[in-house]
Amino acid sequence: EVTKNVTFDNHCEFSLFAEVIKEENLHLVKDGVLYVTLEPCNKRGFWLDGKEEKPKIPCAVRCLEAGLRKVFIGSIDENIKVKNKGKEILEKGQYTFSMKDGKIFGKTDKETKEEELLEKYFQGKNYSSEDIEDKRVYTIGKPVEVHDFEHELIEEVRRLNSDFLQRYSDEGKPPNERKFRV
Repeated sequence: EVTKNVTFDNHCEFSLFAEVIKEENLHLVKDGVLYVTLEPCNKRGFWLDGKEEKPKIPCAVRCLEAGLRKVFIGSIDENIKVKNKGKEILEKGQYTFSMKDGKIFGKTDKETKEEELLEKYFQGKNYSSEDIEDKRVYTIGKPVEVHDFEHELIEEVRRLNSDFLQRYSDEGKPPNERKFRV
C-alpha cells in the first residue's frame, strides 16, 4: 500500500494555468470553458521570493486573466469570508478593494498587506481602476459566464470534497490510524 503527502499549497487554477498550461500557452484557453469542483478563490495571501514578498493571485483572477468564457462550479465555498466572492469576481470581470482614507484597507494588518501586494501586481499588469466611494475597482478581463453543476452532481461533489478533506485531516496521524489513504 502506497501513501503520499497531499498539499493544499497550490490551488486548482494556479496549478492548471501556471504549472500545466504555463503563461506562454494561455492563449490556447482563451474563450475556453473550465469545470471546477470548488468555487475559485477570491483571496490567496502572499509568499516570499527570496526576501521579496509577492502576492498569491486569487484563482478567480487567474480565470479572468486566462480569458475564459465560461466556468462551471461544482460547489460554492461555504467559508463565510469567501462564499460567492470568487463567483462575483468572475461574473463582473473585476476585483474590488476596500478603501479607507484613500488607502487599501483590510480587516487585519495581514489582510491589508496582502491586498496592497495584489494591487501592486494589478498596477504592474496595467489594469484600469476606478475609485467608487470607499472601493477601488480593477477591471481584469471580460465577465465570465458562471454556471452551477446540476443539483445531483453538486451533492456528489460535496460528498467527494468532504471525503478528500477528511483524508487531509488525517495527514498528521500515523498511517495505521488514518481513515483514508491517498
